[in-house]
Amino acid sequence: MPNMKMALDFSDVQDFEAIDEGVYAMVIEGAKYTPPKPGKEFGQLQVDFTITDGPLANQKRSDWMSFSPKAKFIMARFFERLELVDPETKAGPGLEFDEETSIMLEPDIIGIPVSVLVTQRPYNNKMTNDFEVLERLDSEGEAEAAPTPARAPASRPAFRQPATTGKAPRRVMK
Repeated sequence: MPNMKMALDFSDVQDFEAIDEGVYAMVIEGAKYTPPKPGKEFGQLQVDFTITDGPLANQKRSDWMSFSPKAKFIMARFFERLELVDPETKAGPGLEFDEETSIMLEPDIIGIPVSVLVTQRPYNNKMTNDFEVLERLDSEGEAEAAPTPARAPASRPAFRQPATTGKAPRRVMK
């Protein structure tokens, strides 16, 4: 059998450098289930975002949330802030994924505009970003009119101002 040769072209590879800390307007582009890594018990929900405002508009970013019971509060906060959790019973949405592609079919969160707090932390000798959805926005990029108790307070920093939370990040963004 002859040897196989392959030419590699990396000219179109995007280097995902960490973006500045702050609050960004983004839209959810999709979500999918990612299976557990070798040696891990729980898979993750990967959520893909596109920045919609400012000099980084149209840049794509992703975030991962574990299905581990210990990390359940992170996913609960995400769906609460998307207004997909019943405020009285705390029942979350039922999740449905395509068997072949693992793409999340239900709830349909594609196209939902959100404000996202972006923080930085070191990971594998590089700076990386962590994301926290603060609130669901209306189609004009404004906070929805009737906030629920699960939402972030209205006193959050304006878009692109540095974050001042001082809290340790919880999730890894590639």
